Amino acid sequence: MGSFVLLAHSAPRLNNATRRVARIDIAAVTLLAAAALVWRQHT
Repeated sequence: MGSFVLLAHSAPRLNNATRRVARIDIAAVTLLAAAALVWRQHT
């Protein structure tokens, strides 16, 4: 996911579909990090 976000943001011109996927990937990484923190606190 992270590599796609870097690739998408390094491209000079993004179409709407690519921007949408990049935003979804950023949200997914954020949610995974939050879930990992919550899981870590409960173990």
